[in-house]
Amino acid sequence: MARALYDIVRNADGWGVRHDGETTGEYVSKEAAFEAALPAASVAIKHGHEVVVRVTEQHLGESADGLEPEHPELTRIWNIKRTLP
Repeated sequence: MARALYDIVRNADGWGVRHDGETTGEYVSKEAAFEAALPAASVAIKHGHEVVVRVTEQHLGESADGLEPEHPELTRIWNIKRTLP
C-alpha cells in the first residue's frame, strides 16, 4: 500500500501544505491549511493509500493564527488508514 503524506508547514505567507516535495497554499492559519489538505487526502484514501496528515508544532509563544499563545510542545499528527476491499 502506498503512503500519501501531507505536512502542514509554516511558509513565508503563513501556512501551506507540503505533498510530494511541493508546498502549496497561503493559508492564514494552520487549521485552514489542514482543512485544505483533507479533500486530497480523501481522494488518496479512496485509491487505497495510507494517508498521513502531519501538523508541525509551533515555536514558543506562537499560536496557529498568530493571535493567542498556545502549547508549543504539542504536535498533532492525524493518521488516517483505510484499506478498501
